[in-house]
Amino acid sequence: MVSIRVPDWLAVFVGGVVGTAARAGLDEVAKASPVRGLFLSWSTLTVNAVGAFLLGALAAWVAGLLARGAGDAASLKTLKLLIGTGFAGAFTTYGTYIVASVGYASLNGIVEAVSQSLGLLALGGACAWAGMRVGEWSCGRLGPRLVTGEGGSGMSGATFLFVALAGGVGACARFWLDRGVQRALSSWGDPAGAKLGILVVNVVGCFLAGAATQLVPADLMPIVSTGFLGGFTTFSTALVDAVTLWADGFRGRSLALALGTWAASWGAALVGITVAG
Repeated sequence: MVSIRVPDWLAVFVGGVVGTAARAGLDEVAKASPVRGLFLSWSTLTVNAVGAFLLGALAAWVAGLLARGAGDAASLKTLKLLIGTGFAGAFTTYGTYIVASVGYASLNGIVEAVSQSLGLLALGGACAWAGMRVGEWSCGRLGPRLVTGEGGSGMSGATFLFVALAGGVGACARFWLDRGVQRALSSWGDPAGAKLGILVVNVVGCFLAGAATQLVPADLMPIVSTGFLGGFTTFSTALVDAVTLWADGFRGRSLALALGTWAASWGAALVGITVAG
């Protein structure tokens, strides 16, 4: 395998730009062809499910290659940052998912909103698990130990470009905040400690996404919400982290991480909407 040497942040930024552009493009298709009866756009449901599968497969595949001593470790790290942290992280979005859940509750009641929201969380977990099994199969390995870290008119070409670039910036901000939290908690020695960075990212992002619904002008919302905050928050990493803990035997921590992130993000979005409203 050819050795690739690029800065970590650049790999994350480039992947984030492409992932955000792909998500924003699918959002435009969903606006033209909406599906009724869902608590959020079908495009957000699709990117979160597909992104969770993709990241799960990539994480297991990379772990399999490293365990077999195949490939260059530095190049595999860059690939994981480019496609995993960058593309899949920005392709999926936790902020949009949670803010849509909160908004749906105000229109259709808390029970229906929570049931649909948790349903997507379960679907994401299943997709991440399936992706990991595919990644394991592709390496010819079984049971590896992994460590992973609406409405409106169409966008103009310039707006689409700014959305994609903002998503790249958001992906880099997620990467740096996640690393900072991991370093701060490195002395814990608990396997769940390395996963808490993404929890912090998603809670902060959901607070900002909630506040943005009240403060950001409509013409800037695609750049702020779809772009920066969509790239900053991540559904796929949150679910792959939880499924990885489950696969490694830490099932209590896995459920606590998945449900804790969901509940804290709901609360953060509500606080953001209330404070900014």
